[in-house]
Amino acid sequence: MLMDFSTNPATFTFNPGPNPQVGQSWSLDENLQTGQFTFHIVGVRMTALTELTFEFEPTQNETGAMLYSTLASGASGGEPAQGDHFTAGMSFTKMPNSPFEIQLMRVYYRATGPWQVQWQAPAATTLNFPTMTPAPSPTPLIIPALVSQDPILLEVEALSQKFDNTMTQDPTWIHVVNENITERLQPGQTYPPPYYQDEQWYEIDTEGWVIRNITTHRDVDGNILQQSASVGTKSINFTMGETFENSPYRLSFDLLTRDLDNALQRDQSVIREEIIYDDGSRCLLITLWEQFTQPIQNPGAPNSFYGIGRRVWINLETGQQLKFQTFWRLADGTEQIELTQSNLLIQKVAAPPSDVLDILERIVMP
Repeated sequence: MLMDFSTNPATFTFNPGPNPQVGQSWSLDENLQTGQFTFHIVGVRMTALTELTFEFEPTQNETGAMLYSTLASGASGGEPAQGDHFTAGMSFTKMPNSPFEIQLMRVYYRATGPWQVQWQAPAATTLNFPTMTPAPSPTPLIIPALVSQDPILLEVEALSQKFDNTMTQDPTWIHVVNENITERLQPGQTYPPPYYQDEQWYEIDTEGWVIRNITTHRDVDGNILQQSASVGTKSINFTMGETFENSPYRLSFDLLTRDLDNALQRDQSVIREEIIYDDGSRCLLITLWEQFTQPIQNPGAPNSFYGIGRRVWINLETGQQLKFQTFWRLADGTEQIELTQSNLLIQKVAAPPSDVLDILERIVMP
């Protein structure tokens, strides 16, 4: 079960220091009280260039948490990882390097029964609801300018823009299907599973702004694992029963340019290769690689992680980014693949199937 505390969240301040590094960890001793729940935050680790993972020690029946910061671009909750400990992640466009406030927005917990509930429906009455004050419109998502002028970055940016312009210059629907394979699950991880397909339907306007979207995750047998939709800035996750307010955004299929810019600014290893892709096309393979300042323990294996990297395959003719992969480098020089995302389909269509439109048309806006 979950309980939302966004109107009155518990807060704490975290200081990553002026030069945080991937693999760096900090010991914490933060006690938070929100509603009837008490949490103890025992540590945090920088698991990627723009990601922090906080470790929690619950004191009661808590099983997860969701964190929020005005500096963060995303957040994720985790299942219990070690004993009853669990983690919660935050991602950033650029990693903070000074103290910033973090809010505990949502609590996941387990409740056990059995229960008996008796309820008598009240007599019909006329209800006079107060008039709602419309919330201010969210600010469009601002993409910061690139810093580096490295030729590799400019080449990747040009290819990415070429493909985006091909797909998003006209008002249309775009159908996207990606295949996701996770080869290294975190301890206690149940979602995402080792394999799932991510299907997206986007409706965009003349400038590429997303008007409507529906996202469906399916397992290897085609069963729906999770489904969500958005209309304008309103989003709803049908599986979790949660609603969100999002910033307007232009559709882009670029998974590399920002990370590449950050890597070049931090003097990390960037390798450019021209290869032949699985389908026979000429492809640009970009590999980003960062070695940790100190090894990270590899649970369940004798080797520790000595670095982290990612690869992106780009079609040199169309500019499409065909595949994305993250991996760990071990002490003996071998690699352990963590996640591989391959694009199976990107196409413009006049309209999606009727079942997609039916779902979107059932969403009633306030």
